[in-house]
Parts: sequence; C-alpha cells; structure tokens
Amino acid sequence: VGQFTFGYYANRLGLEFGLALALFLCTAANIATTFLSWDPILYETMSLFRFIVGLGAGGVYPLSAVASAESSDESNRGRRMMLVFSFQGLGQIAAPLSVVILDAILPTAPQVSWRITLLIGAIPSAFAIPIALSLYSKPRLTSRLSRGSIGESIGGSPSQDSAVEVVSSRGGRPSCSKRNMILLLGTAGTWFIFDIVFYGNVIFTPFILEKVFNVDQFHPNKLAIAGYSVIIYICALPGMYLSSYVSDSWGRKRLQIFGFSMCTILFAVLSLRLEVLSVNLLFVIYLLTFFFYNFGPNSTTFCLPAETFNSRDRTFYNGVSAAFGKAGAVVGASLFKYILDEFGLDYVVSSCAWVCAFGAALTVVAVVDRRGQGLDYDDQDLRLSLGDNNHHETREVSELELT
Repeated sequence: VGQFTFGYYANRLGLEFGLALALFLCTAANIATTFLSWDPILYETMSLFRFIVGLGAGGVYPLSAVASAESSDESNRGRRMMLVFSFQGLGQIAAPLSVVILDAILPTAPQVSWRITLLIGAIPSAFAIPIALSLYSKPRLTSRLSRGSIGESIGGSPSQDSAVEVVSSRGGRPSCSKRNMILLLGTAGTWFIFDIVFYGNVIFTPFILEKVFNVDQFHPNKLAIAGYSVIIYICALPGMYLSSYVSDSWGRKRLQIFGFSMCTILFAVLSLRLEVLSVNLLFVIYLLTFFFYNFGPNSTTFCLPAETFNSRDRTFYNGVSAAFGKAGAVVGASLFKYILDEFGLDYVVSSCAWVCAFGAALTVVAVVDRRGQGLDYDDQDLRLSLGDNNHHETREVSELELT
C-alpha cells in the first residue's frame, strides 16, 4: 500500500516531500510503538503503529531508488543506486544484532529491550528526513548525455561531447500506454517472481536451524533466530557490494540474468541432494543462494524501475513494481507453506529452482538495459527491439535496447 500510494503521490507532492513524509511515518510510528504500546491493548496498538511503519517503509523503497537514479550520472548510475540499496543489508544485520546485544545486557527486562530495539529503528529514518528535504524541489533533472547522434537534433555538432540538460516534467496522471505496460512486465514481473523465492525462503529456516544449529524447529528461541539472521545477512552483504562494482560494466539486465541462473542451479542441486548433503555443504549452498540474491535480482529489481520509465511516470511505476514484489512475497510464503505441508521440502526447493529459471527467462525477453543512457527519452521515438548491442553510449537517447 505504501509503495503504490507514495509512488503515485510523489508525482504531485514532489519527490523530496514524498520521501521526507515516508521517513517521518517510519520515525513517528516507531517512537509511538515504543512509548504508547501497553497492556491491555498492547498487540492492537503495536499492530496499528507497525502498519504505519510499513506504509512509510513502502514509500521509502521506490522513492529512494528514483532519488539516487536522478542524482547520478549515467556512467555510474548503477553503482550509486546499488550502494544506496546496500544500506538495507546493513539494516538487516543491525536489527537482529541489536536484539542479541540488548538481550545480553538486559536479560531480565525483555519489555525494555524490545522497546529500545524499536527506538533504535527510528534513528536512521529521523536522520534522513532533512537530507530528503534538501533534494531538488523542481520537476527538473539534469542528465549527462553523449552528444553524438542527438547533437544534430538539437542543433549541435555530432562530434561534440558535452552535458545536455534535459528538462523533464513530473506531475499529472501517469501514462498507461502500451509501452509502459510492456516495460512494467519486465520491472514488476521479475520483482514479483524474485520475491516469491526470496520471502518463500523462510520455509527453509526451521530446517536449517535444526540441521546446522541443533535448534528445535518447532520451538526456536528468539536468540537462535536472531543469531542465525546475523550470520545469513553478513554472508549475503558482499553480494550487494559486488553488484555495485560490476553493475555499470555488466549492466543491470545481465546481472539479473546471472543471479537468477545461479540461484536456479543452487536450488536444483539442493532439490536433488537435500537428504544426502553434509551439514556443512548444505549450509554453504544455502548461504550462496542469499549471496546470489544480492549479486543479482535483489539489487537489480530495486534499480531497474528507477531508470526504465520516463520522469513523468517514474515514481508511480517504481511504486507499482515494488508493490508487485511484495505481492510476490505473500504468494511465496503462502504457496510454499502449502507445498511443504502437502508434498514435502524437496518439492519446495525444486519449485524455487523453476521459479528462478522463469525469472531469468522473463528478464531476457522483457527487461530493458538502459546502461550508459540518460534517463529521459522521447515517448514517440521509443523502440523496443530484441538483439544485442553493447555500444549504449552511441545510440540515440530515445532508443531502448533489449540487450
């Protein structure tokens, strides 16, 4: 809900105000949960405020991607967007780690420790509010475009290389053109598919806890889950940084295909050898799936919508794409639970392999690689074509290549 709503209204309110408002909701609701949730309506109050946190976090997701894309040069846009996204990995480590540390410091005061944990969560968002408000407030963005073929169309010399200021209008209703629907299939469709696997992966957690850490999968304690989460996300974090390193040379599309393909192979191995793998090898393969999530679709699905659509439609369709991702999360968690209960864990793992394979195939046919191109292009001249062309910097700015 937050992703869709903020994606739509950021066009009207302005990106910087929409992002600041989303961060404010996260901050205020975390603080409210800490100080206003008490018996006898503890869980009811917590549920309300956590829903508000979800709205704010949902808004931050697409708007932060657009902000990082529009403040970057095309030569390093992928790296900057993925470095922004990597802070999610740091947060994923900090959250369970704070639980472990506070439980060690306050072992007899759980009511205090969980409230402090939530209060800690309000600090980053509060710190980011003034930064968000300092973003550009006009519906303008400056892209660095190679003058070459577009130079002639604006009266310049084809041999000149200089920065071209492109004025983009944001505001009004987003376009629901056929072009946007095709592009949305690539951005929202692959995000939906990835989150089916990513969030459905929680089905493996009890199995891994029992196999590797000797934790009762039916009665795990919070410290075991928190410690396990810290290990998983520490191992997965390098994938985000490696993604940022190769993003502009490989391209987001190629990186996404690679990540999906590696996860397909890993899940196929797990499905065929799940019962006979040693504990250590099982855990290594499981960690590798998280590494290739981040060195692949987890990073690229965040970036692609922010650079695929025109400025008029960018925030809205970024929000729609992110919302489809969370819909995939619901589908994955529900569907894999049913498969687990009816058919067993082997079928869950093999299903993950097939879903990842489909994600790679959909990326090939529906995702546009705009590496090396500016963010704005002429809607009338936009052409989608199949083929391979790695010379993005010499193409017309109005052309999108499926490469």
